[in-house]
Amino acid sequence: MVKEAKEKRQFDDFSDSHKRNIIRDKWNNLVEDYGGEKSAKEIVNKLYNKYLDTEFKQLSALETLHIIKTANLSFKSFQKIKSELKIHGPLPPIFSSYYAVNKERQRILSNYQTSCITVPMKDTVDSPLKDVRVIYLKNIKEILQQRLNDTVNAGNFKMRLFRRKEELWFDIIPDKGGDTSKLAISLDNTFKPINSAFNLLYLALFSATDSYFNIEAAWNILKPTLEAITELRITENGVSRMVPVRFFFIGDYKIQRGGAGIRDGNCNHPCVKCLCKKANTYSNYDFDATLIPREMKIDKNICQDHMAIFDFIPFSHYIPPPLHCTIHFAGNFFDLLLGVATSKDAKDVQFQAVADLLKNNQLKIWKKKCEKLDEMKEDLEECQNTVALFEAFDRGDKPDYPEYCASENCVAKIYDSNVPFEAAFSCKNCSNYFHHCCVYRKQCPVCSNKYPPEEVSLKKIDDEQKKAEAALKKLQQQISNEEKEVEKFLLDHKLGPLGKCFEAVLQKHGGTKKAFFQAYTGQQLLKMGNSIDSIIDDLPKDITDDPYFKNIATAFNKFLDIKFLLNSEDDFSQSEVEGIKNRMKDFAHYMKENLPDVKVKQLGHYWISHVPEFLSEFKTMTNFSDESIEASHAVSKKYEARIKTRDEEERLEFMMRCNREDTYLFDNITCKSKDNSV
Repeated sequence: MVKEAKEKRQFDDFSDSHKRNIIRDKWNNLVEDYGGEKSAKEIVNKLYNKYLDTEFKQLSALETLHIIKTANLSFKSFQKIKSELKIHGPLPPIFSSYYAVNKERQRILSNYQTSCITVPMKDTVDSPLKDVRVIYLKNIKEILQQRLNDTVNAGNFKMRLFRRKEELWFDIIPDKGGDTSKLAISLDNTFKPINSAFNLLYLALFSATDSYFNIEAAWNILKPTLEAITELRITENGVSRMVPVRFFFIGDYKIQRGGAGIRDGNCNHPCVKCLCKKANTYSNYDFDATLIPREMKIDKNICQDHMAIFDFIPFSHYIPPPLHCTIHFAGNFFDLLLGVATSKDAKDVQFQAVADLLKNNQLKIWKKKCEKLDEMKEDLEECQNTVALFEAFDRGDKPDYPEYCASENCVAKIYDSNVPFEAAFSCKNCSNYFHHCCVYRKQCPVCSNKYPPEEVSLKKIDDEQKKAEAALKKLQQQISNEEKEVEKFLLDHKLGPLGKCFEAVLQKHGGTKKAFFQAYTGQQLLKMGNSIDSIIDDLPKDITDDPYFKNIATAFNKFLDIKFLLNSEDDFSQSEVEGIKNRMKDFAHYMKENLPDVKVKQLGHYWISHVPEFLSEFKTMTNFSDESIEASHAVSKKYEARIKTRDEEERLEFMMRCNREDTYLFDNITCKSKDNSV
């Protein structure tokens, strides 16, 4: 009788410990049979490469571009990473090639058209006119249509209904970040984070203040184009429909007034939405007063000195800016709480100056000074780095990793030393990028076969270096002057023991080391607001037992309850809107009864009176925020640092192109990152 062969066990049939023993034994055999670990590793590596049966998916050019942008890499840094991966491999080709990424960038920008105009502007009301270049998007409707198409194709389109009819909602959002005034537009019909900086499409950029005179000069050219966009096409499953467009206007209070044509500075009728006269304190604030809507017309009697720049957007569509309202209320409440501590410290005469500062509402001036000083120090570091790069080129320093552009006569290649610019000049035909010092009269060196003379290229670099050095010297002097002023202020205004204790507690719960002199960000204020009960628990009884302190803390909690409620829904019912309105009314009455001497300020009126009004009509506040434009400043600052040119037109055009790449990635790539922002 033939004995039946015993079935062999598969590797997966063994226990984990048995598997480890098998692997160890096989490894030891290889080491023993073939002369050591080095040979054994080589055998294992060859076996892996030859017999591993798996398909490795290479990232597409678009996905590769997304990673480059998300990781804040320059394209030369990306090339270096790929080079290092090859050296330290062997690894499968993870990323698309640099050439493929450049082709993708050119494809994204293929229908993107910008133009430059020069308009007269002013630094101040009384200053002389000066010519300022404005870069603006020409084919706005075409790009908005493409954004909608991409959003639908990516499965991110969100239908919005207003009074049971479908609409497309866009937010026009202006702001000034650093030296650059921006006008942007964001899309609300998306499931992606609406308040992401990457949802913003720049419409216009210029380097001047955002006064009415300047923004009117810059934005007027866009008005006919935007006004003509009344509907856009949505195509789903091969079926198209035309959908009406509705525009909203969001921004900080100052720029909303400017855009609305309302008189700058103090005036009797400052509100963008109604004709109420400003209330100084809550003691004379009437929440139940009948509000007369502001009409779209020029009337100097009600401070309407100019026509609104975008007069096709009704004032009812001007939105109380959530971020700035949060900063206003939360910042004011923390100042009031600090005031309790400083007023107790003021019993000692050496700490009297700080208490007087708070009572006279002068603290905000010094907060702005310190905030500006910090910004200048950040700019100084970037400026110093730029000058250092110019100096390295002057010395002819040999780079560890050469950063040549696509020109055969690249200056960096000729001198074997990296130039202090990113290759930002692009050609739509050949998909190559060039240093602007390697380009002759804005013609592609590859396609035209024309190159600037060497002395012309060097003069461009030399001119930029002189501008950078002059800017550095000017900035250093400004910082020195500001520091002296702040140092004197700090010597004259010393916090007492309770004030210092208050600072330390805020720092523990999300604040900074300079709580008294720094203007908080919205995120810091919300983080501290979420911890208000813990903050109170950590403060000494000398502060928290004060009746005035308790009133402030109660009012603060009422504000926070409303703030978080506003962010809780995307489609409020009318009963929920009425509930929010009642909470607003309760908050206003509490302030009137318990904190009557606190100033309402215009943002206070705007939030208390007009948020319920806006909610009643549109049933949402979550998708209307000024956070996106604030977040975009940090993004554009990184791009600005890369081009390192003082030429306004080149700098602003580069920022516009980078922004369009960002919005394209936002619309087309679904990324489950931690912040889910791109």
